[in-house]
Amino acid sequence: NSDFAILHWDKPKTLGETVLDYVVKVQKIGPTAGKQSSHSHVYSPFILDRLESGSTYEVFIEPVNEHGIGQPSSRQVFRTTSKSLEAALDQVSEHHYDQTQCCEKSGVRPQCLSLCSYNASSFQIDRLVDGGCQDDFSKIVRCATGGRDHLPCCAKRGVSKECQPLC
Repeated sequence: NSDFAILHWDKPKTLGETVLDYVVKVQKIGPTAGKQSSHSHVYSPFILDRLESGSTYEVFIEPVNEHGIGQPSSRQVFRTTSKSLEAALDQVSEHHYDQTQCCEKSGVRPQCLSLCSYNASSFQIDRLVDGGCQDDFSKIVRCATGGRDHLPCCAKRGVSKECQPLC
């Protein structure tokens, strides 16, 4: 993304069961270098936010146990997208897929159509259980995913196994 990244890591192979939490260290390295910052008491997955668009960052993870900080992970380098590229991708995706239209064509009942939006509120989502929209749930989820299999992306981003069928 242009201003955040989702970091995901596995526990260390050696003494991983003793890890209490982690420290994430990040530094902007391009186009101009910035100061290294640190985020303590974090867990995987971790959302690293307030990044600059079109910039390159270096990040590594340090495990912490009762004895202190352990060996750091290997350093990873990534680049955030530019805002202009993100805007162009948003514009393209907005014109190619209409989730509500998919729901209508799939036969989702009119009282449940408000769930056919990425902006559905928690109140609207409660209708899945309380408002009789359970029968339309699979249609709504299929339309929300655009009919594509998002499982590899969900797994990479740390979506729990019990929630992965929704991907």
